Amino acid sequence: MLLNCHTYYSFGYGTFSPEELLALVKTRGYSTFALTDINNTSAVFDTIRLSKEYGIKPVIGIDFRTGAKQHFVGLAKNNEGFYELNEHLSSILHHPDQFENSKIRKLEDSPSSNGYQYSNLRIFQSSNVFIVYPLSNYRGQPLSENEFIGVSIKDLPSLPFNPFVAPLLRRGGAYASARGGGEVRLVCLQTLSFENKRHFNAHRLLRAIDKNTLLSKLPPEEQGTIHEMPVSHADMRLAYAMYPEIIYNTERILEECNVDFEFGKFANKNLKHFTGTRDGDMQLLRDECAKYLPYRYPEITNTVVDRLEKELDVIDQMGFASYFLINWDLVNYARHKNYYYVGRGSGANSMVAYLLRITDVDPIDLDLYFERFINPFRTTPPDFDIDFSWTDRDDITEYIFKKYDKGRAALLGSYATYQHDAVTRELGKVFGLPPGEIDRLQRA
Repeated sequence: MLLNCHTYYSFGYGTFSPEELLALVKTRGYSTFALTDINNTSAVFDTIRLSKEYGIKPVIGIDFRTGAKQHFVGLAKNNEGFYELNEHLSSILHHPDQFENSKIRKLEDSPSSNGYQYSNLRIFQSSNVFIVYPLSNYRGQPLSENEFIGVSIKDLPSLPFNPFVAPLLRRGGAYASARGGGEVRLVCLQTLSFENKRHFNAHRLLRAIDKNTLLSKLPPEEQGTIHEMPVSHADMRLAYAMYPEIIYNTERILEECNVDFEFGKFANKNLKHFTGTRDGDMQLLRDECAKYLPYRYPEITNTVVDRLEKELDVIDQMGFASYFLINWDLVNYARHKNYYYVGRGSGANSMVAYLLRITDVDPIDLDLYFERFINPFRTTPPDFDIDFSWTDRDDITEYIFKKYDKGRAALLGSYATYQHDAVTRELGKVFGLPPGEIDRLQRA
């Protein structure tokens, strides 16, 4: 019944690691929960991968917010829904004014009995996604089949007095409808962001750092509340006992959502064949190696021939011909454009990579072992590290996406985390310490 849980990938807000969140949810008696980090999906793969160890089913979604202000929670019914949510998140992050287009406005002459309407509530519509709006955003507007109104435990006492929900409850419970026929669906929307008061205090510090303000001046609307601490499954059911429809709806959503990915050795969706067939790939790879053999080795010895055949056999056996050819195609393009590049890392242990001019290190001359790059006992696939100048990188990236982006090309990023000195400086700023004192603390 948890549809809104955050990890520390809710940057500047959450406090849990994925492992800590899974362990906490398990100890509180839940068999499923929704991971909905704020404007982020970075914790998804670790959470799905680790969830099997805890015997928990994670439902995947996104908590769409501006700062700490919640607009709606999107929950993916399936992998396609997860893709659509990410597409929508990218659009929102590039055009945050889209949130502004869905503000509630009071109308002078409204056909609605409550005098309110949304100018553009449905900023996301999909049969692959459930949408949950917090109760505070609901003004009686009709809802689509995939839309729900989220009610937190702190909302429950005021629910019978809510002018938009109370009439529906009086006319037959959470399924009653002002439209006459359709459903206005209510679900639990109890947020989980911190384990205890200590976590909550850390959250407030993160929010002050994020807003670049003194802790004493952090606005209440820019931080969470103590109500975002864990509630056990038994206590949750007890809290909503007067509204069994809410419990039913919430559990139905959790049951209908299933997002999963393949994990393990060589579990990937890379392009299987560069030429269209495995045999075609190996033939092209052999032909290119033979073409460049005299360029790299003016004197072709038995050692060179034996090493080449050995590598080609292993590459064929493990199905990596297309991977070599994709990188060969990439460096060919770079040379055609006169771009300087450097192939480095364990890929330099491969003679085939040397022949294809992916790398410029002769593994025979330096006595480098191919097995360091590829061998049947590696737990992860090999990878080439190829560096390009910043002046050429955008064009290289565009080439990759134009040629290979059929669900197989992606940009990767890394996260910078706070180290000791940065923590000291940032905390000193939110507590209002002068720069001189912060410097002294860092030196201490």
